Amino acid sequence: MGFFDDMLRFISVMILGMEDRTKAFRQEMEMGERYIRWGEERGDLRDFESALHHLEICRNEDAGRPDLILRKQAALLQALVGLMRVQVERLRAQEAQMRSEVTELEDGLRGTRDEAEAAGHRVQSLEREGRMIRAREAREQLEELQRARDRLAEQVQEEKTRLKQELAELVAEARQGLAQRRDRLELAIAELDGVEDVSPEARQNITGGARREADELEQQLAVFGE
Repeated sequence: MGFFDDMLRFISVMILGMEDRTKAFRQEMEMGERYIRWGEERGDLRDFESALHHLEICRNEDAGRPDLILRKQAALLQALVGLMRVQVERLRAQEAQMRSEVTELEDGLRGTRDEAEAAGHRVQSLEREGRMIRAREAREQLEELQRARDRLAEQVQEEKTRLKQELAELVAEARQGLAQRRDRLELAIAELDGVEDVSPEARQNITGGARREADELEQQLAVFGE
């Protein structure tokens, strides 16, 4: 009887241990899913990064059931695509802000040019009328406006060059980050191939949408800033 008692205890420990691991798997997975929902609501990169952290803790061998592995892998793909999407959206917002700054400077330059042109017409008008003292004062104002116009034109060009370079660096960094996340996404898709009792249709339902959105985001980034 001692042998059979030991075997029963061993089996019980194994079963309870597996149940504990499955429970921990579910807890981490559900926490990851919660962060994904928050990320979708808030568009915060940190939420998706936290989701990825929790999901990558989950080991498939601890799931206990194929449907839990499928659910975890689906969440993992969703988190990775969410990271890629937020990254592209942030870059788009940064580009819009840069363009707004350039537009504001160009508007200021345009206004200064208009003032200088109007001042030039006034000088000519005063000179034709023979009002030379007033014409001389107006010419001094014109020259001051022309200097301001030239300084502003130089500033606009410098700012456009700086922002163009800054945007190029941001795009390069985003492309590198996106490529790394795409590699991780493809790895997560490949992991599904080793999961038993999962139909090809179920795999396609999970992976097809993730791949399509990842492709679209990469295409958007490929032409960014053009």
